[in-house]
Amino acid sequence: MTLALPFKTFEEQINKFVNYGTGFKEAFKTAKTEDGLEQLNIEVKKWVDEVTEYLRASFSVQQNEFARDFYNTSSQRFRIPGQARPVENRIKEEAQNLTAKLENLEYNVKIIRISDSLTQPTGVDLDTRKTYDTDDILELIVDKLYDVYDEYYYPILTILTYNGITLKRQDDERELAQLLENYSYIKIYPAGNEVRAQLTVEGRRYVEDKRKANRSNYEKINQDPAVLDGKIDEIKNELKKLGLGQEILFEELDELKQVNLKLTKKQLGQILKGKLGDLVLSKAIDSQVAKAIFNSIADEALKLTQ
Repeated sequence: MTLALPFKTFEEQINKFVNYGTGFKEAFKTAKTEDGLEQLNIEVKKWVDEVTEYLRASFSVQQNEFARDFYNTSSQRFRIPGQARPVENRIKEEAQNLTAKLENLEYNVKIIRISDSLTQPTGVDLDTRKTYDTDDILELIVDKLYDVYDEYYYPILTILTYNGITLKRQDDERELAQLLENYSYIKIYPAGNEVRAQLTVEGRRYVEDKRKANRSNYEKINQDPAVLDGKIDEIKNELKKLGLGQEILFEELDELKQVNLKLTKKQLGQILKGKLGDLVLSKAIDSQVAKAIFNSIADEALKLTQ
């Protein structure tokens, strides 16, 4: 399943729905009568149906969990069947149901935002993620929790599934979460069967330090034309010998020679990284070839998944 429109467009529309729905909260505060509650319920139902239909139409699979989850969400309360309830109690209950639906929308938009297989299935190398080892998976979890850092706890298995990770054993997500909790990087929600987690301040600090370390100014690139051109020619010759090169790759590398002295080292490095990333996604080369080329020219490791 994928999002059928750009995430930004989707998010903007959901925010409009949330803003409109929030207006009903004030209306519930002023409702006092049976007639007032009935009219308000009609308007809220119309809003719920409109949001549900939008959630269905926004994904490649109409009967999706986000539409179903929103439609079925209500506040949980104890109620004795058949017992009459005063109108003020029912107004309070309907207001609580509305709040639950608004929170559901805001929460699921965040889940969707960090779900690469939903929002950008061709923008990341999901095939590479199928080969992730345990450390790679742990890093992905903390990275995604960092991107939604707030007071909520997020489902680990959902995060992994919607980011191209298939676990080999049932309940592996619990062990992964426990490992991260042992590092003090996350807190696990103490209740329920589903493993939900929240990034700690220590976890946030870890991700920020890691991202700072991974930022590159590409200062190791040698822009001397004799050196850079020689490296590019050497790479092309080696790839030809191994039968790994394609003409489109050679053209992209030759283009670097032409623009080299017109750019800063950082600009040149960013262009190289972008070209290699595009070639990997189009299957013109595999990620290992891309990493070897980048390392040869930039003298540092290439992180295609970031």
